[in-house]
Amino acid sequence: MSYQLNLLASARRDVLQSVVYYNEQKAGLGFEFAEEVDALLLEISQSPKRYSTVYKQARKARLRRFSHLIFYRINQRKKTIAVFAVRQTSQNPAAWKTDY
Repeated sequence: MSYQLNLLASARRDVLQSVVYYNEQKAGLGFEFAEEVDALLLEISQSPKRYSTVYKQARKARLRRFSHLIFYRINQRKKTIAVFAVRQTSQNPAAWKTDY
């Protein structure tokens, strides 16, 4: 059973910034990044407990090609997933907690 996925404003901002950055590096690369994010979000919605808990109720999933992590939390009762950050692994590891 799939969960409903909610991409919070903070996560949308993270994705957009990365898309712009990657497109500046190479034409079309940002769109490839966005496609990989979409594919991983689909996996998360279908099997949200597959990925490890990192802080309280927060979980993280790693993109395969790009060095980014998707941070999210599950609401079992409502069958929803709130994605609150999509961060580069080289960023301050605790910075995403401000969006939690």
